[in-house]
Amino acid sequence: MHKHLLPLFILLIITLACASLRVEVQIGISAVATNTLPLTVSVSFTPTSSETHSMPTRTTSRTPTPFGTISTPMFTSSTPAPFFPNGQAFVVDETRMFTKTTGWGLAQPGLLLHTRDGGRTWRDVRPMSGVYVPSKSVFFLNSETAWFGMVESTSIIFWHTRDGGHTWKRETTLDVNSLDMSLCNSFIFDSVTITDIFFLDIANGWLIVTASDHAHSAFDVSLFFTTKTGGLTWELTYLASQDCSTSGGPDGMKQVVFWNLIEGWGAFASRRYDYYPNYELPYIGGWEIYHTHNGGESWESVSLPEPPGLLEEIARQQAHHVRCNAAQLYTFSYQVFGIRLVCLIPPSTSMAYYYITLDDGINWKVWQTETNGLAYTHLLDETLYYNPISGQLKGWRFLPQTEGGILQQTTDYGRTWTNLREEKWLWMRLDFINELIGWATAPAKDGSSGLYFTSDGGHTWEKIETMLISQP
Repeated sequence: MHKHLLPLFILLIITLACASLRVEVQIGISAVATNTLPLTVSVSFTPTSSETHSMPTRTTSRTPTPFGTISTPMFTSSTPAPFFPNGQAFVVDETRMFTKTTGWGLAQPGLLLHTRDGGRTWRDVRPMSGVYVPSKSVFFLNSETAWFGMVESTSIIFWHTRDGGHTWKRETTLDVNSLDMSLCNSFIFDSVTITDIFFLDIANGWLIVTASDHAHSAFDVSLFFTTKTGGLTWELTYLASQDCSTSGGPDGMKQVVFWNLIEGWGAFASRRYDYYPNYELPYIGGWEIYHTHNGGESWESVSLPEPPGLLEEIARQQAHHVRCNAAQLYTFSYQVFGIRLVCLIPPSTSMAYYYITLDDGINWKVWQTETNGLAYTHLLDETLYYNPISGQLKGWRFLPQTEGGILQQTTDYGRTWTNLREEKWLWMRLDFINELIGWATAPAKDGSSGLYFTSDGGHTWEKIETMLISQP
């Protein structure tokens, strides 16, 4: 009889052992900072000592629909974020600060960083070791909350943190080749690029992906997704392409901003006036931005004022064609935002502009910025800050010279600029959280680079000795 009970006893021991091998990840959810936008969406969370999640329902279908929801089972990872040797000096390439002490940073080679002491010490908070984090693939909602989309071939793996990158959750995997692309002649995509990520709050967000089929190199498709689950599921709501648009609308979505779940703006890269091999229509003036009243399912064009001097420069060069792209959308407060427009006249003339609206696109202020003939080198040499209480907008720009450059400031929407100081830097990446407090990353002519801090609006700068430290 004992011989018959022995196998059952062994099986019981193995079952109990396997049941105890359970990985638990405890994620502390701190209070999310209040968004500056007067949002109409209310999302409540009740954090517990060990946050639980139900598995999402996975819908299967023999024939996928072009406007279906993509979701995969979510899991949490207990693998700690990697870090460099404690105390190692390094250079921060770009910052996104939310308070005087706390914010995010990016650095080579593709590091995602977090600081709690104003930029003196930083932690490498990438969710996986060896992951490269491009700036377009990460969105920072506040000083603690961020999303990161990791591209692998034609798939995007989404990660989410609510504690400054100390812990991450892998939300979902989105594969563009699982979509029904019959509108695009059933292309089989071989690469994807994240163009923009924007979140309104902890739950509602939008994603723009550019998918390419190198067998049809002329065809890039902009895919527009929405989520109402914080990135756990994504729904394809719009196709933006000159070849397979669902509405015959704009042909290249680049960036979006939303005030609530239905009202938003989109910046598109139009090829109508582009040079060979695209449309090649002669440019006769005007440009557009696009407005949505249904969460991005459809878009209507809104005319922008003529970019100053663009028509004249095209006529002077007898070029006839131009390529303009919205290099950046800036959100300052509710219905107050700006556009950085960069135009390239072939073969090598570039012109850049700022557009600012204080009344949700009814009226626009526009001025031409300095590029020194370089279309894409100095896109971050200018920055703006809008005070929603006083209604005043301040701007800073750095003008490279033969030896160093000049930091300037404007308080009248770019009509006049005041010199603040001369520096030996080659260029600057500026990041201000109010009229006085800001950071700048700047390389010098001798090859050295540094992170600098100002508390008087850019009149004086203190160099910060940055250091990588390990996770606590």
